[in-house]
Amino acid sequence: MYFIVEKDWDQLREEAWQRQYEEELARLQAAYQKAAAAGDKERMDKLAKAMDDL
Repeated sequence: MYFIVEKDWDQLREEAWQRQYEEELARLQAAYQKAAAAGDKERMDKLAKAMDDL
């Protein structure tokens, strides 16, 4: 017996985009924390701008 399963491709794309966004944001936040610990103000500014651009 076979079942037809309809997929909501828009929802799947949105979920994939959300996952990618969260992963990128987490990576940038970690890099920002590392720069803050090192006192690298210039790097912190660049990372803050990159996070805002997301």
